[in-house]
Formats: sequence, C-alpha cells, structure tokens
Amino acid sequence: AYGVSLDDVDDPLKDLINHASFFFCRDSESLRFLRSLNLKCPVQELGLDATFAINLHNEQKAERYLESNGLKNGEFICVIPRLRYTPYWQMRNVTPTEEEKRKYAISLQHKETDAAKLREVIIRWVKETGLKVLACPEVTQQVALSKEVLVDPLPPEIRKNVVWRDTFWAPDEAGSVYAKSRLLVSYEMHSPIIAFTENVPAIYLKQPTDTRKGQMWRDIGLRDWIFEIDETPAAQIANMVMKIHNEYPAALNQIKESKTLARKIQKETMQEIVKTLNKKQ
Repeated sequence: AYGVSLDDVDDPLKDLINHASFFFCRDSESLRFLRSLNLKCPVQELGLDATFAINLHNEQKAERYLESNGLKNGEFICVIPRLRYTPYWQMRNVTPTEEEKRKYAISLQHKETDAAKLREVIIRWVKETGLKVLACPEVTQQVALSKEVLVDPLPPEIRKNVVWRDTFWAPDEAGSVYAKSRLLVSYEMHSPIIAFTENVPAIYLKQPTDTRKGQMWRDIGLRDWIFEIDETPAAQIANMVMKIHNEYPAALNQIKESKTLARKIQKETMQEIVKTLNKKQ
C-alpha cells in the first residue's frame, strides 16, 4: 500500500496490512497510528500522496479558458469550497443512507460559516489588490456550491472581479490553470498538491471532519499554509494570503525547500519498493 491515510483499521484491514510487504502512509499522524497497532508488516514508513507525482497538463484548453474569462497570468487566485462531508450520494444520484443523512446535516450546519471565511479572503484580496478570483471545483458537486456559497453572496463591487467556473474540469486543465494563478486557497487537499507541483503557493483550510491527510502539509514544511478552520478567524487566513502575495520570492523559496524534501521521500520509498520487488523475483 502506498500513499494513504488511516483513521480507523478494522479486522479485514489489519489482516491485509499483516500480509503486506510494505505500507507507506501519506502523513505522519497516520504512520504513528499504524505503528501503534503493532502489526506484522515489515516496512511501515512515511510516503506521500501519489498526487505529488502528477504530471498532467492541457495548456491549450487552459489558455482558452483564461483568455475567455479575462484571467491574466499571475494576476488571480483560485478558491475552492467544500462541505464538511462530500455528498457522494448526490453525485451518484442515489438515495442517501441514514449515515449519509446524518453527515449531510452536519455539512449543512457548517456550510455558511465555512464559506463566510473564504468569502472574507476573496473580499480582502479584491479590495487590496484589485485583481481577480477564480471560484472553481475539485469535485463535481462544487461547481454549483461555489456559486451558491462564494460568488452569489458577495457584494456587487467584489463580485465583478470574481469568475465562476460553471463546468467541471479534468486534472490536466485544472493543473494548467493553477499554474497560471498567483496562489490557491482550498478546503480540498488535492488541488493544493497540484498547485504545489506547479510551483504555486497553496493554502489548505482543514475542516475537523476531514482525515489526517492535512498533516502532509506540515510533514513537508508547509505548516504556515494549513489552517484548522474552526480555530482560525478569516482575518488570519487573509493575512497569510496577502503575506504570500507581498513576499512572493520567499513563498517560492519555501516551495523549493519543500519540494526537495518531497522528492527525497519519493526517491527513498520507491527504492524500498524496488528492493521488495527484487526479493520476490
């Protein structure tokens, strides 16, 4: 197993791990939890989410989109909302289970308060820079969500600087668009990783219902770019956005240092996998 987080381990999963040659957790919190179980897997180490190795681009599609929406290279930020529990049942158009109904109720309870903090970031960015914002999705459900909770409630003078991505996109186009942005602020985890691979600063807003995966940002030295949303006022997030914008060379240097660490982890884990496979031959 490579690049996963663990929040709970039932007996079937314990059996699988006991018979695994290696198990690489994508975050150190999951690794500590795994090691506390005293299972038989001989290699239990820190790996990284496979998204750190992404190399997908669609420059033509991205350029057409940016040009048609007046988004200039390095002169806009990307923002991504999220419900506390992704309603996969809605996306599959099926009847929710009782557990899914319970989680959806929690999502609705926090929907506005979470979105309001991201809207404050948008407002601060537009007021202080005069630049644009792209409200975009990581999963299909967020196309409509970003319009509902981020774009529509904004004051008209702010909204005119905000572009709503009204269709879903594949990771190749998203990555090429992120690469042209100034920075990204997201309630999702994988878009920040994609932006990071494109040398674009990315802030991750972690909801308490999310998994341990946010620890990845701390594991590669980006602890200043992750915020526990229930513990963080909007002003603190906006302050970091403006700090990154105003001290951009320092932010790019931080990415460079973190990439060096990430590549080291990738190299060492791949060497371990090769070693394991060679033993099997």
